[in-house]
Amino acid sequence: MLFLLQVGAATALTQVPTELHGYWQFKDQINGMNVLFGNWFEPDNNKWTFGFFEKFAIYDGKFWEYKTLNITKNKGTATLKNGIDTLQLTFKNIKDSTLQVLINKQKVVTYHLAGRTLPHFHTTDTTSFVDNHFARIDTAYITGYLRNRTTNKPYEITLHDVITDDEVSYYGNVDDAGRFEIKVPLYNSSVAFMDWGQKTQISALEPNEHYFLFYDEKTKQTLYMGNNIRFQNEMATLDIFGIPNEQPEQDMNPIKFLDFQKKLFDKKKNYINSIFNQMPAPSEKFRCFLNNSIKFDIACNLMQYRFKLDWKNNEKLPDEYLDFVKKNMLTNPVNLIPLNRSLFYFITDYVGYYDGQKGGSFVKSDDALLSLVNTNKLNLDKSDIVLVELISNYNSLIYKSDSLEAKKLAKQITTKESERFNELFKQYEEQIQMETSTMLSNMELKREIETLTAEIEDKNIRDYYLASVLYGQLNFDRKPIETKLLDSMILKVKSPVFREKVLGAQKFYTELSGQSLDFSESLKNTDHLIEAKDADSLWQKLILPYKGKIIYVDFWGTWCGPCKKEMEYVAELKKHFIGKDIVFMYLANNSPEESWKNILKTYSLTGENVVQYRLPDEQQAMIERRFGVNSFPTYMIVDKNGNMVDTNPPSPSQNQITVDFLNGWLEKLNY
Repeated sequence: MLFLLQVGAATALTQVPTELHGYWQFKDQINGMNVLFGNWFEPDNNKWTFGFFEKFAIYDGKFWEYKTLNITKNKGTATLKNGIDTLQLTFKNIKDSTLQVLINKQKVVTYHLAGRTLPHFHTTDTTSFVDNHFARIDTAYITGYLRNRTTNKPYEITLHDVITDDEVSYYGNVDDAGRFEIKVPLYNSSVAFMDWGQKTQISALEPNEHYFLFYDEKTKQTLYMGNNIRFQNEMATLDIFGIPNEQPEQDMNPIKFLDFQKKLFDKKKNYINSIFNQMPAPSEKFRCFLNNSIKFDIACNLMQYRFKLDWKNNEKLPDEYLDFVKKNMLTNPVNLIPLNRSLFYFITDYVGYYDGQKGGSFVKSDDALLSLVNTNKLNLDKSDIVLVELISNYNSLIYKSDSLEAKKLAKQITTKESERFNELFKQYEEQIQMETSTMLSNMELKREIETLTAEIEDKNIRDYYLASVLYGQLNFDRKPIETKLLDSMILKVKSPVFREKVLGAQKFYTELSGQSLDFSESLKNTDHLIEAKDADSLWQKLILPYKGKIIYVDFWGTWCGPCKKEMEYVAELKKHFIGKDIVFMYLANNSPEESWKNILKTYSLTGENVVQYRLPDEQQAMIERRFGVNSFPTYMIVDKNGNMVDTNPPSPSQNQITVDFLNGWLEKLNY
């Protein structure tokens, strides 16, 4: 874009950029007249209105082309164009830091040149953050100009998804001029991390709002333009990392830890109150955001202490500790807008603490067999059904220590019937294991929801947390929740958005369970290994078919979150080794068949060079003990001769490092 600056009618001026307090201006070197470029705001209302730069202007949250730009001494005119819209500007009294502009021949307005941020606001603003009551998915629209950017990475905005418990990022490609656009879906007003690692600012986005962001990487000038952007401009003035944050000493007892967090809470409050006192009129949003941020940070810290308790000896948090949390962090209703991930973690740990006080869940194998019978999942004749019911009742009496009734019932069970019961157990061992896993998951789900109802009064928190528990169950098990159970639970979720999220996941895993596996040959039958008692001989049987190749071994489990996170990188890793002498061998620990197969489908964990083992529990444990596996995932390397040569190779998520590492072993293979 060519800028034509004119004196009189003929003299074309050369533009040379210089600095004014770190911000842009252009000077007419011939006549010594200042032609100011940069960002201009109205001092009466702190509204950033104009930005004038080399290739475009900024006005009304949009980029405008220069059709004409004529400056004579301290005045001039400009014609700006955006699509079919045209803007006529008349400049008067241009000085070093002030500018008068007549827009489309209306009244003259005086503007000041903006500094690193806009000045503090002087008018009262009691507006609260928008709350759409989670009735729908809305969108925030962000347009931006990044000046003096030193990276070609897309601009990134990250939010915490309170249902999936994921950090979700949205990206906008930045063009050569530094411009970008992003649309961000929102459940509700939400805390947002703006270009973390680059610009690194915490802000908040509200449903259906339009924001225009200016950021100069060289000068750190940060400005927001829009209809409701006072809060964002206030946050731009704040050094969020200046808020006190201290680490406690190791091994503090609960009361000392509580005292430490109370003092830290006071320091944080004093700090933000000093900020409020420096501002003529901090907005209600600004106050709410900072007060909530420090409160839920402390609340999160306090409930994280549950992981230090001695659960084996039933250690509990003192009443004084819990009373402080309830009175100071769980006021009803809780102000959860904008959505804050510290609040999410706090509620998770709070409910988790009380849920954990109830002890662990337990499902007896014979109860699982009885459940299979009662739900018609096994094709048994009538005599076997009666037998299963009889012995299950007997075992329940034994479990309840009702020896008198148990003795009465024992007289009805013959030796032949006991033998038949054991035969059924062995015959349906796989189904019993799967049913046990399902029953255990359902018990834990019901118990957590009961705890939520008992301990949390706020209906909005109950709603999103219930949805997150249901979604989490689906994502953890990687299989659908039993229809009857889900139908009873989903009715308690009031938000249509949250219901849709859960039901969408249920549909996905239902359909996934019905799909066939690609390259099912990768799944190796291990039924014949159930009698194996020696770890070394068992291991040799597992790797024998692949001697002469490099084996990349992965010990994992369907219950292991970090394992599944690593699986996301496996498909890309495998592509590098198609047709090469390397085998990816997986050994799944305590993994129910349906969940196991669904994870293999999700992450494409089959193929010509992939081997999937799901050994019987005893044999899996033997192998893990033999090689010292005590954490998951664990990776190992077996060389062409069948020797375990590396017990700590790089993981799939290390991408090129892992590719180079495995190629190194392939080179050794050829020598």
